[in-house]
Amino acid sequence: NTSFSWSEEQWLAANLTLTGINPAINSITFSPEINQNPIKFRDYLIKYFEKHPSNDPQKLGEFRLDNRTIKYPKIILREEDEKILLLDGSARLIKFLLEGQKQVTAFVARKTGQEDRFRVGDSTFLLLRNLYINSNPEEKRAILKTVERLMNISTDGYAAVKNYWVDHVRDDNLRKIGESLLEKYLSRKK
Repeated sequence: NTSFSWSEEQWLAANLTLTGINPAINSITFSPEINQNPIKFRDYLIKYFEKHPSNDPQKLGEFRLDNRTIKYPKIILREEDEKILLLDGSARLIKFLLEGQKQVTAFVARKTGQEDRFRVGDSTFLLLRNLYINSNPEEKRAILKTVERLMNISTDGYAAVKNYWVDHVRDDNLRKIGESLLEKYLSRKK
């Protein structure tokens, strides 16, 4: 996403804010008692696992300590509204905390002020092309509008349409539709 810059940093877990994990866990982490605080959640889990050594009525077993090694120890954070929010890696973070670590290594995303454009992924445009081929006229119009929209908001749409709707197409009519999509995109960018 072009609207973010990324840096690798060390963070004290106490300064992080937990975000949504799943509804059952969120009911605990977003409770007034925990208030999205990873240290308070760790402490809650310690008491919970002592009380429930062989059962898991609140479905928190994914945080129970085990012997598995963490393959990807860096977590992903996002700065927003002067908070550092957990974007990915809640299980890793909690495992680190339960093992006694206080600090984690993270990739941190911060807004740059640039236009918010992101990668949609080539496979999306290939899927839409395949759907287009097998659709009725009304569906085809809707698919073309979707392709146009995705091209306009993404960093990879133009290249993907060129690849999957023009370069790798044998059907002349479909190639012309792809070329038309590219021309519309370029005319909007002028």
